Amino acid sequence: MTETTEARAQRLQHSASHFANYQEYNKVLRTWFVSFGLGAPALFLVNEELGKKFHESRWHTWIVGLYLGGCAAQIVVALVNKFIAWHCHDDYETETLRDTTLHNWCRKYKDAFWIDMAADIVTAALFTIATITLVAIFA
Repeated sequence: MTETTEARAQRLQHSASHFANYQEYNKVLRTWFVSFGLGAPALFLVNEELGKKFHESRWHTWIVGLYLGGCAAQIVVALVNKFIAWHCHDDYETETLRDTTLHNWCRKYKDAFWIDMAADIVTAALFTIATITLVAIFA
């Protein structure tokens, strides 16, 4: 069964609104991850009592590394997405990279949802391990 022009336009409009919703949630989650990943270790720098107990723990370097690792995963995926988006945009503007290996790679991965999900899962796992370790220290 063929799709009418009106049905296709409506489907594309719905798709665009769902993608805009995804973009907003993605931006908010990435901001939250980075804020939490930097804020949790910073808490031990500004609170003397917590900082003392934290630094006495043999796990303090590990915990900070886990939080910063989660932040790094979000920064890396943001840079990868930015790189891909720019090269896909450049294709429409200048066509200088069209049919190059780089261009083909960017076109292939521009809609790869798994890249974002992998970074989010890595970040959540690192933050979970760090938080559980913190709870064990302060319990």
